[in-house]
Amino acid sequence: MKIDLFQLERNQSLYENQVEYNLTESGVHPCTLRELLDETAIDQLLNTTLDYGYTEGRPQLRQAVSQWYPNASSENILITHGASEANLIAVWSVLSPGDELILSFLTSCKFADWLTLSESQ
Repeated sequence: MKIDLFQLERNQSLYENQVEYNLTESGVHPCTLRELLDETAIDQLLNTTLDYGYTEGRPQLRQAVSQWYPNASSENILITHGASEANLIAVWSVLSPGDELILSFLTSCKFADWLTLSESQ
């Protein structure tokens, strides 16, 4: 399988730490845990077991989100690790080979690759 180079991500990985003003970053500037957490929280973090989490989202979080929607249960809720994953799942769940999708390419650069892989346009 050949997936074309994702130029935005490639440019960020090459240059984002070498510029005075980073206009491509959509998050926050990196910081340390000491800047974010107090000593109690740091101690709790250091005692946290590292394991593989729930791929569909923690049950407590899914249950809490389901409360926002009438007649929804936690089984109706899927937690993703960001908008890109959510968009990918949404598109792949409704498109079939030969389907067409119109989207704003500038905000969804990887959709073209995903559509190619799913045999859609």
